[in-house]
Amino acid sequence: MDLFTQLGAIYFSAGMWRELSLIGHWVGEAILVPWARLSSSFTGGNVSFSDILALLMTSPQQDRMVGEARDLYARTAHLVCVWSGRTLSSNSFEVDHVIPYSLWHTNDLWNLMPASRSVNRDKRDKLITRAGLDARKECIIGYWEEAYREYPDRFSSELSVRLLGGKFSRENWKSSAYASLVEAVETTAAQRGIVRWNLPEGKGCC
Repeated sequence: MDLFTQLGAIYFSAGMWRELSLIGHWVGEAILVPWARLSSSFTGGNVSFSDILALLMTSPQQDRMVGEARDLYARTAHLVCVWSGRTLSSNSFEVDHVIPYSLWHTNDLWNLMPASRSVNRDKRDKLITRAGLDARKECIIGYWEEAYREYPDRFSSELSVRLLGGKFSRENWKSSAYASLVEAVETTAAQRGIVRWNLPEGKGCC
C-alpha cells in the first residue's frame, strides 16, 4: 500500500475543485518560496535558495504523462492537427494543452491534443475562442475516444476528477465532458483575463 492510499482521501464539491484548479498553483508557489528559504537556512547557506526552489518546483511525472499522450498519437492512423485539421506524420507533431499548462497545471489526457508545431507555437499560452472550440468539437471528442480506448483507467479517472465532478458515465460522458470543457475554458478566460486565440483561417472540423 502506497503513502497516498494510507493517508486516505479528501472530497471537495465540483465547484470548489474547479476554484482550486484555477488558483492552486498560486497557493503552491506561495508555500514553496518560504519553504525553500527555510531549507536553505538549514544548510547554513551551503545549498542556495534558488537551487532548492528549482528542485521543489520540479514535476517528476510531467514528462511521463505527456509522453503517454505523445506515444498514443504517434500510433494513431490519419493523424491531424486538432486545431488546423492538417495531416500530421508520427514524427511531425507536438502535444498541445487545450487549457495551457501555465493556467491549470494539468497533464490530464483529456487536455492533451496533437497539433502541428507552427500552430502549437502560435497558440502557446492562449485559450481558444468558444467558436474555435465548437468548430473542433468532433475532432476533440475523436481524440478523447482514442485516449479512452488506449488508457481507460487513467482517462476516465482524470476526466471524472477534473471535469465531471466525480461522475463518469460510459453512456454519455462525451457530451458531458465537452460541456464541462467549454465551461472550464470560458471560466478560466473570464477570471484570468486570458488572450483568446482563433483557429487558422478557414478551418472547421476534421
